[in-house]
Amino acid sequence: MFRNSNGVGRLIDVAQIDEIGRVIRALEPGYYYVDEISADLLPSVHSSRRWGVAIKRQNGSVVIEPDPWEA
Repeated sequence: MFRNSNGVGRLIDVAQIDEIGRVIRALEPGYYYVDEISADLLPSVHSSRRWGVAIKRQNGSVVIEPDPWEA
């Protein structure tokens, strides 16, 4: 599961990473954090980790940027 948040209380969960763009396109422009949430422990021995960011620009375009480091 992947969770999108804008840091002010809005949380949106999606099952697959390829659903993030569709969700962000329906939101207002801004910067959204993307976290990976797992029922099982991830390789980092945690159940969640920051996956990257999604940015919706004023013109409606969406950029999804995974973090550059390994899980």
